[in-house]
Amino acid sequence: MHSSERSTITLAISLHLPNPSDSGKTPAFGPFNENPMSNDELQVTDIRLGDGKAVVKGALITTQYTGTLEDGTVFDSSWERGKPFQCVIGTGRVIKGWDQGLMGMQVGGVRSLYVPAHLAYGERSMGAHIKPNSNLRFEIELLEVLTRDD
Repeated sequence: MHSSERSTITLAISLHLPNPSDSGKTPAFGPFNENPMSNDELQVTDIRLGDGKAVVKGALITTQYTGTLEDGTVFDSSWERGKPFQCVIGTGRVIKGWDQGLMGMQVGGVRSLYVPAHLAYGERSMGAHIKPNSNLRFEIELLEVLTRDD
């Protein structure tokens, strides 16, 4: 499969994901049974492009997100907690999939990440739901980016 065909398939699949800002509810993902790319690769799909400030290494970002397992089970959601999540990005304070997958994203955007286990928690379990070697999915809305020059 050529990379342009792969991008088209990934985009077509991502368009069926719910947009959390449209409904005000936690987005729900279905199972990740058929994946057009290797399950070992970070997959980044922009659901909605933002037009604000872009994420750069070392920025403090504010997001709303939902994380799911491959079978669609929600393991964490800032939407459900009712409080946005903040972190410094690109410096190892969050999983590698976030550090790599959010670079360049712009405020106002919504991005879907498929994070293979080696870019998530690897051989470690995390909490009650994430077992060792779990691939994860996230839908992330970027609310704010703050850098040292702000």
